[in-house]
Amino acid sequence: MAKPLLYLINPRNLLEKISRSRMWNKLRVWPPLSIMTVAGLAPRSSWDVEIIDENLEVFDYDRMRRPTLVGITAFTCQATRAYEVASIFRGMNVPVVMGGIHTSLCPAEAEKFCDAIVTGEAESVFATVLDDVLQGRLQRRYSGVYRDPFTTAPARHDLVKGKYLLGALQTGRGCPLNCKFCSVTSFNGSRFRRRPIDEVLDEAEMISANTIFFSDDNLIGTRKDDIAYSKELFRRMIARGFKKSWTAQLTINFADDEELLQLARDSGCIAVYIGFESPDPEILKEMHKQYNLRFGPKSYQRAVRRIHEMGIGVTGNFIVGSDRDKPGVADMIVRSVDECGIDGSPFTTMTPLPGTELFNQIAREGRLILNDYPQDWMYYNLVYPTFGYKNFTWSELHDEIERLYQGLLGSRWHIVSRALRTLRDTGSPRTALLYLLANLNYRNNWRLYDSISQTIAPREGVIQTV
Repeated sequence: MAKPLLYLINPRNLLEKISRSRMWNKLRVWPPLSIMTVAGLAPRSSWDVEIIDENLEVFDYDRMRRPTLVGITAFTCQATRAYEVASIFRGMNVPVVMGGIHTSLCPAEAEKFCDAIVTGEAESVFATVLDDVLQGRLQRRYSGVYRDPFTTAPARHDLVKGKYLLGALQTGRGCPLNCKFCSVTSFNGSRFRRRPIDEVLDEAEMISANTIFFSDDNLIGTRKDDIAYSKELFRRMIARGFKKSWTAQLTINFADDEELLQLARDSGCIAVYIGFESPDPEILKEMHKQYNLRFGPKSYQRAVRRIHEMGIGVTGNFIVGSDRDKPGVADMIVRSVDECGIDGSPFTTMTPLPGTELFNQIAREGRLILNDYPQDWMYYNLVYPTFGYKNFTWSELHDEIERLYQGLLGSRWHIVSRALRTLRDTGSPRTALLYLLANLNYRNNWRLYDSISQTIAPREGVIQTV
């Protein structure tokens, strides 16, 4: 007798184009770790599981094998498409369960488009979901709870083998920093919850990719016990003879601990992502970036230099469009990136995501413009303007963003020269190649933004309140 079939789907953003080149898609798309983790919760003895990532290729669901159950995840910018996919399968009388950060923060909306939702983290409830489906008693809502310490079954890396340049792995969840624009604290809680280190390393050995991305929102944390965990993680990676390289998101305090830097380097770290957000202390204060304020923007250059000395590259994110940003912010950011020697800079547009203090403020002030939900969620991808900015019209903000792209990614030669600088600063050809490819990808994203942003510009004239 055939086992029931579970499709786990990562929907695409409707604005983004899928490249005809499978190799380029492999380079630009991150593995969907959330549904890979959910796949690991389905018993292999009793369920067949397929992972479908619409960011890699186009799928014809009508021609595919009819599943027993469909699970769909979504960030906010994917929600529009997620609801479309749910409608397709519900039209086939296939039950659809939705989960992930957008569903958890907008549950009343999500319930309108599917048969059941999972809010919060799935580990505590997904076995019940699968059993209820087979027994014909699927509930409307399942509420996951936090596990502390955080532990989970290994993600199903075997189901995506060879499809992505990077592997993906998570050592913990949660974040205490609660930045004004970020929804992680609302979704995963306000404290770091770490997995047992041996559980992390056992899963790492299941990953076939040569480079792993630790998808924690902050791999090293901010407290002494969090940093001690990271040091022990790196020591055990070294002791196991860990041969893969790795990258991660973390905070600027990474550069202030010599032992931590050395252990990261020796365990395979080749690049880190740091949310610098702004070189202006007043803007950092407005964003509630208290941790960056504690070190101060003047520390950026020193931090980057110390990380480079270990042969590690630095991706530094900056945000444009805060209430304290003024005309000329682009030039200020470009100067900061150049002075600090930051290797990659995928800056973002200030975006009010559900579950954040920023969203509540902008809605309360009647400044949301793209609020025809769920259709307009596709614009909430941290690139497009979505609300009324205090010191910019959309056209003026577009001009600032264009100056940023021209200053940082304006030509292929500029990108090549930045990769050569990375090679000089880190001494690592592999890191330099990584940033050459990353900056080319950022440049392609700008082309898409520039073509679509003009089509939504007329909507700025009418601000609809919520």
